[in-house]
Formats: sequence, C-alpha cells, structure tokens
Amino acid sequence: TIDNATYNAVMASAESQVELTSLLGGTIMTRGFDAMRAGGEVDDRFLMAMFITLPYDIKTRAAAILMHKVVLHGGSVPVTVESFAGRMVNYHMLLVQLLQWNLADFFTWLGGVLNDVLPPVVNPPPSTGS
Repeated sequence: TIDNATYNAVMASAESQVELTSLLGGTIMTRGFDAMRAGGEVDDRFLMAMFITLPYDIKTRAAAILMHKVVLHGGSVPVTVESFAGRMVNYHMLLVQLLQWNLADFFTWLGGVLNDVLPPVVNPPPSTGS
C-alpha cells in the first residue's frame, strides 16, 4: 500500500530474482556498507535514494522485472511507470517494496553480514556541561 493505493503483484521468477541480485546487489552492498559506517541502516529511505539515483538503463530493467505483473487491488489494468506521472516518489516506493519482497532473503543475509563485518557505531556520551 502506497498513498492509500494497494497493489497486487506476482513475485518474479527465480531466474529474474538472480538477475535482480546481479543488477542491484553490488550497489546495495557497497552503499549499505557506507550507510552502516555512517550510522545509518539499509531501510526504505536508503533503498529509495538508491533507486532514484540508479542509471536509467539499470532502473528500467529492474523495474521491468519487479513490475512485470502489478495491478491495483481489485483491478486488471497493468501498473506501469506511466501510472505515476507527477508521483515519482510513489513510483520509487513501489519499486522499493517490490524489491524487498522479491529479495527478502538477500536483505536478511545482508543485514547479518553488515552487522558482523562493521563495528557498532558508538555515540559519544552526552555532555554534562562541566
């Protein structure tokens, strides 16, 4: 559900999921390491920024895989990028949600790797004013 609209989707095939990990895995991992080093997380905001800044050809291919069978709940008309004219944030959020769903095990694995490899960020104690 995005902005009060619910979408129904068919999960990508295993072969297409492999293609997604090849297209996006390196970018997600590299940016994930950078985000974690800075005290951030690999979350919706992180993935939204990634999708917005992906090269057009990679984003277009990933979107074709993720949105190959997406419709509004109760409808039958395929949802495409054109369905989001003037609502690019909503479009990218749909891509984020579809990616997280299709590659849930990848994100679980990545979270474990990032937590194992990177030391925890330690915030300095609050100043006592003395």
